[in-house]
Amino acid sequence: MPIYEYRCNECLEDFEALVTSNMVVKCPKCESDDIKKKFSLFATKGMEKQVSSGCSSCSSASCSTCK
Repeated sequence: MPIYEYRCNECLEDFEALVTSNMVVKCPKCESDDIKKKFSLFATKGMEKQVSSGCSSCSSASCSTCK
C-alpha cells in the first residue's frame, strides 16, 4: 500500500495517507474530502553517490578503479 501526500483545499493542511484501492481520503484535521494529491519524490537507499561519465585522471568509466 502506497503512502501519498495530500493538501486539503479547505483548511490547507498537509498530510500523508496510506491508501488502499477504493479508499476515500479525507483531511484528518477538518474531515473534508476536497483534497489534492501533492507531487512527491521518493528516496532510495544507497543512491547518494553521483554517477560520473568518467574520471578526470583516467579513461575508466568507473571511478572505483582510479586512485
